Amino acid sequence: MDEEKTMLGKIRALLGVDVAETEAEVALEETSVQLETMKLADGSATMEAASFVVGEAVYILNEESGEKMPLPLGKYDLEGDVTLVVLEEGLIGELIPTVAEDVPEVEMESEPAWKADFDNFKNEIKAMLSKQTEEEVVKLSAEKDELQAKIDSIPDAKPIKHAPSVIKEADLASMRPVELYRYKKQLN
Repeated sequence: MDEEKTMLGKIRALLGVDVAETEAEVALEETSVQLETMKLADGSATMEAASFVVGEAVYILNEESGEKMPLPLGKYDLEGDVTLVVLEEGLIGELIPTVAEDVPEVEMESEPAWKADFDNFKNEIKAMLSKQTEEEVVKLSAEKDELQAKIDSIPDAKPIKHAPSVIKEADLASMRPVELYRYKKQLN
C-alpha cells in the first residue's frame, strides 16, 4: 500500500498536481451534502436548499417522485414566519421575516393637542381676511361709483363728419406730376 502511495505521489509530482489538493477533493467527494428543507406555511409543498440564505439555489420537491425542480419566480410564505422571495428562477433573492399580525393596537388620542391650536389660528386668519376683503369691496365700489359719475358728467362728443376735398378738374390739369401722384394715391 505504501508502495502505491509513493508511486502515486511521483506521478502527481511529474504532472504538477499538489497532493493536498487531491486529498481535499477526495475528502469532499466522500462527504455528503446535507440539504435543508422547509415547508410552505400551508404545508402544501417542501422547499430544499443547501442553506436558506440569499444567493443559494432552492428547489421544490415533488413528494411523489422525489424529483427536484428549481423554484419558480415569486414570493413564498414558509413555516417559521419567513417569506422567501425568488427573483431569479431557482435562486433565493431575499428572505423577509413575516411580521406577526397580532400586534397590540396602540390607542391614540382622537386629536393631537396642536390641531386645536392650528384650527383656531386658521379661523382667526380667515376672519381677518374676510374683514379686509369686505373693506376692499366697499372701497372699490365707492371708487367705481365716483368714476362713473365723472364719465357721466362729460358732455357727449359730436361725431366728426368727413368732408372730402373736392378737386375740380381744372385743378388736376394745373397739378405737377408729384402732386397728381399723391392725389391718386389718396383716392386708392
